[in-house]
Amino acid sequence: MLRSIVILSIILCLSMVAQAQDDGEEDFDDPVVDSLLREYAVATSDTTRVRLCWEIGDESNNPDTVLKYAQIGVALLDGRDSSLLASLYGFQGWAYNCIEEYSTAIEYYKKAVVMFRSIDNMQNAIMHSVNMSRAYQNLNMYSEMWRTLYDALGDAQQNEDTSNICYCYYTIAEYYGDFGMKQQSIEMADKLYQFAKRAHRYDDMSLGASKMSSQLFDSTDVNACREAIKWGRIALDCYEKSGDHSYFYAAEICSVLGTLVLDWLAIATIEGNDAYIDSASHYIDVYEAYVINMDMAEEVNYIIATCVNEAMIKYARHDYKGAEKKLYEALKYAWGNEVHSYDKEFYENLAETNYKLADYRNALKYYEMYRKEVAPLRGSRVIVEAAAFEVRSVVEQEQAAAEYEKIKAEKELEDRRRHFSRMLIVSAVGFVALMTFIFILWRMLQNIRKGNAVLVSHNEEIKAQNEELNVEKANFAAINDKLRQGMRYARRIQMATVSSEEEIEEVFPDALVYNRPCEIVSGDWYWTARLGSKRILALGGSAKHGVPGALVSMMTVNALKDTVGQLSAMSVVSPTAILRTVKRKLPEVARNNAAGVSLCVFGRGSVRFAGVNQNAVLLKNGSSVIMHGDRPGDMFYTLTEGDVVVLYSASTKRELLDRDISPEEFCDILAQQSPAGRKGTIEELMVQKEQSEDVTVVSITI
Repeated sequence: MLRSIVILSIILCLSMVAQAQDDGEEDFDDPVVDSLLREYAVATSDTTRVRLCWEIGDESNNPDTVLKYAQIGVALLDGRDSSLLASLYGFQGWAYNCIEEYSTAIEYYKKAVVMFRSIDNMQNAIMHSVNMSRAYQNLNMYSEMWRTLYDALGDAQQNEDTSNICYCYYTIAEYYGDFGMKQQSIEMADKLYQFAKRAHRYDDMSLGASKMSSQLFDSTDVNACREAIKWGRIALDCYEKSGDHSYFYAAEICSVLGTLVLDWLAIATIEGNDAYIDSASHYIDVYEAYVINMDMAEEVNYIIATCVNEAMIKYARHDYKGAEKKLYEALKYAWGNEVHSYDKEFYENLAETNYKLADYRNALKYYEMYRKEVAPLRGSRVIVEAAAFEVRSVVEQEQAAAEYEKIKAEKELEDRRRHFSRMLIVSAVGFVALMTFIFILWRMLQNIRKGNAVLVSHNEEIKAQNEELNVEKANFAAINDKLRQGMRYARRIQMATVSSEEEIEEVFPDALVYNRPCEIVSGDWYWTARLGSKRILALGGSAKHGVPGALVSMMTVNALKDTVGQLSAMSVVSPTAILRTVKRKLPEVARNNAAGVSLCVFGRGSVRFAGVNQNAVLLKNGSSVIMHGDRPGDMFYTLTEGDVVVLYSASTKRELLDRDISPEEFCDILAQQSPAGRKGTIEELMVQKEQSEDVTVVSITI
């Protein structure tokens, strides 16, 4: 029953994405457009006017303005085929789509596509084909919608147009999701994510992961919810890496945050654990802060979503009266702004809430209203599914036939090449064999009298060479043995420099220390100390392995010991200040070869953190908090019993990524184990693949 309350928030966020994708926000006072209009008013040549008509259409979000100047530009070009004319046709298609004249929009989209194809501009032809499919959708012409979209995907794949392949995958996944075809939507979203990952397109990876998260949700399955949470976090991470903070991607991120809220509330309901409601509240807070930061808080959809978010939490905490009040408030605001696209969800939610309040009369009233809204949708959904499967089947058959013909032609060509190669090889081998036989016969006749003497001479030479090889082999074995002895002794010296496991366990009783060098000596290091009531823990590494890395690590530890030794137990111990002092003390060659350092100062119920090129992870209440390095100043966190702080070196991160596991996932795995069982978990992970980096992990359980 909770699903009917919280699903409205996701629908709101998805509507924002659709709005952003269609460029639906109108800005009638855009200063850029105003400047272009003033420039057009004083333009004196047709060439300048045509250029300005295109720029106005490209910049303006006002359908009337776009339509007016696109028509003027078309008239000035007088039918001359060009990329400019095709773009003006596309602008008219967009404008007619916005004013809901969908048949006319399709007519102009077709003109744009035909002209772009004629001038071999397939990228824009594909993009306008996808836009045309939306007009078909609005006319309920579902077969044409699917056909246009799948044809666009085929063209994008044939032209290896990475951007439009991602665009088509995303649009197909979106359509499947809109019509409730979850499995097909998940399939396309996964294709989008995997393809974008191979192309290193973090923005499209974020879109694919977002769709996976929203479609994997199942309010009755904890595992499905946790899988959806995993994909939601991947979407947020890819979004941050992409650096794209446009309105469209901002709306998509709001959708991801809403899905995470939905997942945590579903888990809280299934497992009966109210602690998960706090996780949902956390993502609601993140959502609201993000909306404010992106200057979207005053938009109608976000105001409605804020009320629905509050209703979700109240419903989850069994405050049904409060949930009902917030739903009424959201419904009133939606109707006041003539927004009726969410009426079906509002009716369903109000029916559920009134039922919980034992107000059966109102519950029945809203259920009847909900039933009237849903009935027409069920019939159209059957039509959409039938059209989708019909078009997809035809497209797949055509693709399979084309692929078969291609493979058949390639096989015939390969057979001819092999036959010619075999004949050429046979001829060459016969010729070489004949010449070889003649040469051997001639050599035998020439050397028959000297054969014995040559054999004796060769035997003596071989014997002398074998003796030399044996001497060199013995020398190499002795040198190798000396080197290994030196390396093992160097390891003892290095381990005497850093803190031993016993010293760390004396300071942190429930500590786990795992250090496995790639070679005998290691570029990684760890060190701990007490300073009055404070406890200091540091972990770092070098960019090199073996002896060079060990030398850099020893210089770094010695500089750290010297710096901490100068501190007073009564002074404020700042990790950032310590690392800054250590950096100044290190020689330039050590600074250039130090991969990173993480430093924690533990107090009573708190920890201060700073890092250089390294992060750490705080496992708190079943979730991971990344303690980012390279931030100005100290990062401060409060600690409670049961929290786990995990430090790992930069080389450990590279080794984990090489095993297809992120440091955060690795830390989540450790959090699920007891302190005694964590080392065994790491060992099991390490034996799965040959090690190529130094691995060092220290975890502290509070």
